[in-house]
Amino acid sequence: MKKLFYLFLLILIFPLANAFTVYVNTSTVDYNNSKILLENLFNSRDIIYDNNSVEIRFKNIYYVPAKSELDFKNLHIKVESGKIKDVFYYLPIENKLILEDKVYHLYKKEDEKIIYIGDPIKINVNESSSYSFSYDNYKIKVVLLSLDRSSVILNITNNNYKKEIKIFKNKPYLVDNRFYINYIDYINKEFIFNITPVLVCEKGKDFPLDKKFLVYRIKDDNIVLKYKDKFNGSIILLNKSYVIKQIKNNIFKIFESYTKKYNLTSYKNIDNNLYILNKKVCYKDEVIKNNKTIYLGEVNAGMGLNLDDNIILIGGPVVNPYVRKLINLGLIPNISNNYPGGDRGLILKIKNPYKRNYYIYILAGSNRVGTKKAIEYFITKYNNENKVLIN
Repeated sequence: MKKLFYLFLLILIFPLANAFTVYVNTSTVDYNNSKILLENLFNSRDIIYDNNSVEIRFKNIYYVPAKSELDFKNLHIKVESGKIKDVFYYLPIENKLILEDKVYHLYKKEDEKIIYIGDPIKINVNESSSYSFSYDNYKIKVVLLSLDRSSVILNITNNNYKKEIKIFKNKPYLVDNRFYINYIDYINKEFIFNITPVLVCEKGKDFPLDKKFLVYRIKDDNIVLKYKDKFNGSIILLNKSYVIKQIKNNIFKIFESYTKKYNLTSYKNIDNNLYILNKKVCYKDEVIKNNKTIYLGEVNAGMGLNLDDNIILIGGPVVNPYVRKLINLGLIPNISNNYPGGDRGLILKIKNPYKRNYYIYILAGSNRVGTKKAIEYFITKYNNENKVLIN
């Protein structure tokens, strides 16, 4: 039996908001093609199970007005002639910071330098590991032990760092402004080290966790980071990705995405009617048994066209009964193999006959290729016309 997928979402943040209900048949290729539309319009959650845990990728969309400056959460963006010129990130100076799954505690605050340190981690190294170990993408190898066992020589490398150092017992050494390594002892043919994460933010120097950012200044209660490269539409910082697009006038669209991992063994309320119960992720009253993408705002079938929202109908009359209904009412032309014809797509915009203050958008074609073209055009080029034929 053919099944319709109903999606309701308020695209919201800040003063601008559009409301849509999308109807698409999940048993056809139109549904897969429509995902590019859904990804561009709706917040979503990707659910990925992994034994006793689940990874959830959060994808949120925001609309932000801006003329000369754009402020979004911790981002501060300077805009010039409608183009993004400079990108800044304001990192709050707090007694405790959690960054990239590490906990840091404020150690020292100066006018032009802030130092955070983490909790020490004990590491034992012996012959079975060839007297080497890895930490935070750094490879550390014991090269030589002094005769009195009071010092060791270490070789430390990663992609951008290579150094051979001599450290003495209980005298921590700072590695690349990222962590302290402390030689504790050598007992029973085993080295004992403590690794202490550290975050040194100094004005005019690279931000240690991401060297694409400069510590621009330390102002009030914030470490101000500046993106060093020319902005090309997207940035990644502190495990969050931001894609920023200007859509019209002084309106910018921001796609924010990040991933979190949760233990499935206990109940947890995640967000937006998403929660963990009985070792499964649930959305509203649905148990998500397998990996799936949830588009937030999904509602039960049977709402019809009598809605206080704009409606998007995807597909022609064969696969979408609401398109068939509009054709039967004489409100739109018949969509068939002959019209719009070939691999052509069609976008129609009409007043909703049941709710005159709202519109219905039909995205269809003479075949699946045409429908896909209509979807792609709607996302990238559509400018609110009543009718568009897409070759």
